[in-house]
Amino acid sequence: MKKIGILTFQRACNYGAFLQAFSLAETLGDYPDTEIYILDYRNAALEKDYSIAGIFDLTKGVKVTFLKFLRL
Repeated sequence: MKKIGILTFQRACNYGAFLQAFSLAETLGDYPDTEIYILDYRNAALEKDYSIAGIFDLTKGVKVTFLKFLRL
């Protein structure tokens, strides 16, 4: 039995990361005798950057805050 782990960051502002990990797991799951594990990488700094509260953090400057607002 083969064990495959997919390490991914899924806490982005869109569903692309989740869909990519899910489709990869489904594709690899078609192989016989495999177990697929999705490992969600969690990093406090990245989660803050992608959160709503992280957008209005003015410590990095007005330009960065404006660009984060546009990204949302």
